[in-house]
Amino acid sequence: DGVPPELVRQRIDVLYGKRDHLTIESNQAILARISNLLQQAFSLFDILAIIAILVGFFGITNTMTMNVIERTQEIGMLRGVGMTRGQVLRMILAEAAIMGVIGGLIGLVFGVILSQIFLQAMTAMSGYAITYALPSERLWLAMLIAVLVANLAAILPAARGARIKILEAIQYE
Repeated sequence: DGVPPELVRQRIDVLYGKRDHLTIESNQAILARISNLLQQAFSLFDILAIIAILVGFFGITNTMTMNVIERTQEIGMLRGVGMTRGQVLRMILAEAAIMGVIGGLIGLVFGVILSQIFLQAMTAMSGYAITYALPSERLWLAMLIAVLVANLAAILPAARGARIKILEAIQYE
């Protein structure tokens, strides 16, 4: 008691370090190293999330483009009975938003499960108890991002659908 930890570390190193091939670290150094490793792992997950967002973006763009092409006659008929270009645009964006909500919910479920598994593995490997925290703000932010990405991905297909000419659309096969 009362001896600075650095002096204790030096004394152990002098007495036993070379002979027993010891590496002596304080709890603070070990915790800092574990924190650094966790931060690196979470950075990797951030990169994976960006890749997933890009894949989702292009998937929704493709899906909505094909949807507009396949429904050209239907959109033409809706325009023929009075639907405005703006309503067509909003209809397609609403469909994309629903896709974003469904995709976001599925992503959140799997994300929560995988994060719990990851933290249990890190706890087992490090020997330190790492508590799981699920911030509700991040869940809402993730859902908002999913809907925004879906709507951004659907802008071009929605604009294409809104530009459909009624007569050409009804004759389209």
